[in-house]
Amino acid sequence: MTAAEDLRLLLDEREITRLVLRYAHGADRGDVDMVESCYHPGAYDDHGFASGTVEEFTARMRRGPSGPGVRHHLIGNVLIEVRDAAAVCESYFLCYMEDLDGAGTVAPAGLFAGRYVDRLERRDGGWRILHRICVLDWSRRSDEAPPAPRADTFGHGRRDDRDPAAAAFRELAASRP
Repeated sequence: MTAAEDLRLLLDEREITRLVLRYAHGADRGDVDMVESCYHPGAYDDHGFASGTVEEFTARMRRGPSGPGVRHHLIGNVLIEVRDAAAVCESYFLCYMEDLDGAGTVAPAGLFAGRYVDRLERRDGGWRILHRICVLDWSRRSDEAPPAPRADTFGHGRRDDRDPAAAAFRELAASRP
């Protein structure tokens, strides 16, 4: 490979990795528009019980719980193979989910581990997911999720624009010339 080809590959891998991280960030923060921006229009997402086009998938997310429940993705190993304008990416994830049931009580918590297997295409100079399969390798459910000792002394994440990270990114964007 030439130096230019090596550089193109590095940039493609970086963009695809950031795409996977943006998906997780959007899902965790309840930013459905960000999640949708990770896919090509009409793309297919297989999330088991919630499988279909990206438009169907994100419509379901918009109808889901929007309260202060918890979603927390941790993305681990990311393996990417690029061939011209096509790529495959396997990303390991660990996801903790805890939702409010609408009555103000905490519903059972779940811990999920698996992999996102993505087929991607570069169109108009940018990579997006064309087909995703969410592979669940294992899961655990807890009917009681007590907070850790002294957890109440920390700032807490939010699923709206008052989250500390949302505020920091907003401030950075406002400071750009």
